[in-house]
Amino acid sequence: MSTVKISALPQGSPTTNTANTIVIGVNKQTSVTSTYSLDDIFSLSNAYAQAAFLKANTPSSVANSAGNFANGAFLAANSGATFANGSFDRANASYASQNTTAAFANGAYVTANASYASQNTTATFANASFLRANSGYGQANSSASFANGAFVTANASYASQNTTASFANGAFVRANSGYGVANTALQNTSNIVVNTDLLVPGSLTVTGPFYSANTIIVPLIFPSSQTAMTISFIGSAMAKANIEANLTISLSDYIPGKSVDVIVTNTSGQQRTITHGATAINSSVGATTFNLAATRSCSLRYFSFGDNLANTYASISYS
Repeated sequence: MSTVKISALPQGSPTTNTANTIVIGVNKQTSVTSTYSLDDIFSLSNAYAQAAFLKANTPSSVANSAGNFANGAFLAANSGATFANGSFDRANASYASQNTTAAFANGAYVTANASYASQNTTATFANASFLRANSGYGQANSSASFANGAFVTANASYASQNTTASFANGAFVRANSGYGVANTALQNTSNIVVNTDLLVPGSLTVTGPFYSANTIIVPLIFPSSQTAMTISFIGSAMAKANIEANLTISLSDYIPGKSVDVIVTNTSGQQRTITHGATAINSSVGATTFNLAATRSCSLRYFSFGDNLANTYASISYS
């Protein structure tokens, strides 16, 4: 038996007798001696290498198993996506159906619009008729305009007439102005002779002799029966009143040189007392009152010589 290094005996070499070449080994713990051939050692070596290889490949298997699971989840996810795509396709199919319905609706809309277009055509004819009708109305308005023009022209003539009337009124005002001047001149004229009617609505003041062949005075007539009355020297120069009861006369507005004649009639069936308004000393009866018999009249004439009662006198005639 020969002794060689194990490393010098490569496995599978054709010059190595693996079956007859042995190795003697001693167990250090038990001191047991064992004999091994090269075949035994190579077998053990291969076994250990295979075990190590298997252990090394185990994580790869685990990883591959996880990859299988991941691939399974991916496939399941893809399967879900497939279902989702199927639902999407079905939904799109419904949308397509709806679009088809919408297409029919649009077709109906177009058809309806075609009818609307026909209606518009009819409306166009109606508008044309309306325009022709309005054309007649326009001609009527044109005639009305001519009528208004004639009216304006007529009014222009009327305005001209008013202008003429204004001139006439202006002449009338000027004539009245001349009349006013004439009246002013009359007031300041002495020794005037009037050979026509002269109406003096107010008082006429004469400072010199006054001669009148036919003087007409508008009298003051008291209505109904009087129990009190006032004689104003700026009023009428003649007054008349009836009484059925006692009467009181008052005097006012004294004007020097003015006289007023008053007639009083007792229409009652009994005697009435008259208070004449002048003082007793300035009256012809010597008292402030006198009695007028039933159904009789009296005449009272008042003379003003100043601007108060003290310068006023009463001449009384009665029976």
